[in-house]
Amino acid sequence: MSNKKQSKYVFDTPPMFKTKFKQSRTSNLETPSQVLESTFKGKSFFSQGFIRWRVWGSWSEIVGKDLAAQTEPVFHRDFCLSIWASTPALAQDLSFSSEPLKEKINKFVGSDWVKTVRITSYKKQNSVNTGFIKNLKKFF
Repeated sequence: MSNKKQSKYVFDTPPMFKTKFKQSRTSNLETPSQVLESTFKGKSFFSQGFIRWRVWGSWSEIVGKDLAAQTEPVFHRDFCLSIWASTPALAQDLSFSSEPLKEKINKFVGSDWVKTVRITSYKKQNSVNTGFIKNLKKFF
């Protein structure tokens, strides 16, 4: 017989910790490729910034070079796109032709990204650095 004295308290592992963890649950994490794909397709939280970057960077392709030289998108929030116009007469023309402009932008984006167009003469709202966009386009 052993000379070890047995403790009167016996600590046993609770049954819930004895069972092995089953790997049957699926993970809620997405792979990086899934995150990028959802961003590019406009399904992600981050896609709004990406879509804005695309519209700002491709403005001359969307509206044409002549109009792009006199206008610039400056702000987008709650499906409303603010566009700066260089002259009041141009702003008036754009306000009358906002429907076709909105359709062109939404066609380029591939969704109803713009529901209203606001023409402004205030240019300081620009939330995207256009120089950065031009350099980024050269990179890609």
